[in-house]
Amino acid sequence: MSIQHHEPDFRKRVQEILREIERHKWLESEKAGRDIGGNRAAVDWIARHYELWKKHRGYHQ
Repeated sequence: MSIQHHEPDFRKRVQEILREIERHKWLESEKAGRDIGGNRAAVDWIARHYELWKKHRGYHQ
């Protein structure tokens, strides 16, 4: 299969991840009483939630 064949799936996954990180940023910022920033939210979400999120979505790679 070509790379182009997988591109829509890749884009969809990236969009889903970005939505999750934005949601996480909002939730953690609310808890902290301040904006925690996108980088911190991304690192924190990946460390704490990515593996379980990936498993529940059926992404094995």
